[in-house]
Amino acid sequence: MKIVQNRKEWRSNTIRHLVENGHDALGAINGTKKIEEYLFDSEKEVIVRVENDKQREALKLFIESLQPT
Repeated sequence: MKIVQNRKEWRSNTIRHLVENGHDALGAINGTKKIEEYLFDSEKEVIVRVENDKQREALKLFIESLQPT
């Protein structure tokens, strides 16, 4: 399991990818902002790559342990 990108990296990479694929810069920025709202709640959040079921279960248990009871 590893951290793949943080929010700022994701935003930059997504905008660059959209522009490289023919979208105008303003459209790419606005589209990325809309998508970003569904993926992240704060600037501190990250995207994590889980490589197997054991890691997925460990991450699930960790997240559940952080929830207030």
